[in-house]
Amino acid sequence: LHPRNALSAGVIDAHYLWQLTPHNIRANADEERRFVHYLAGSQTTIDSVLEQVVQLKLETEKVAGRRNLPNGGQLDEDDNAYDDEVQELDRRCEAKWGAQAYFCDDSALAIISEFFFHWWMNRVDDIKNAQRQRNNGNAVTNFIAGWTGGSQPPQAPGLPEDCWYGFECRTQRSNSVHASRYNHVCLNTHPGGAAVRPGRAG
Repeated sequence: LHPRNALSAGVIDAHYLWQLTPHNIRANADEERRFVHYLAGSQTTIDSVLEQVVQLKLETEKVAGRRNLPNGGQLDEDDNAYDDEVQELDRRCEAKWGAQAYFCDDSALAIISEFFFHWWMNRVDDIKNAQRQRNNGNAVTNFIAGWTGGSQPPQAPGLPEDCWYGFECRTQRSNSVHASRYNHVCLNTHPGGAAVRPGRAG
């Protein structure tokens, strides 16, 4: 059994995790490199990634559990019986997936396989949001610098533009130029496609 903060057991590495991503993006070496660079740049360990992945599982189960309570969990907040049910639900979830939980190899791998790419998509969304905020701030700074004759700050590198087909894109498998030019850690937003969050790696 492995504690939640040491699930890699010295065996799981970045490449191992990347093999758990959906079929088409799994073959995209540029996206795998971006993931590896993220880990190095943010000084994030594999065990930290796995702990965050299990935390995502925990939060997902809590939300799902509340939906199964009477009225979808939308009872009056002053209802003591409802509060007791929520607290009991939280206790069960924490016992199974919380910080003090232990996991066998099979259960750990099942969670990691199901939630790793969800976690990575969330991190990439965070990076894109920070990039947009930084770019907005730079736009204001650049305007002031240009107006006053000051020097413009260098633009920090960020993620490339999203591919319309997202992680489902087939071109990324065979076209290295396309694979490197676009970000594929995103949903399919093509007018003829369906924007569906990925499930278990296929």
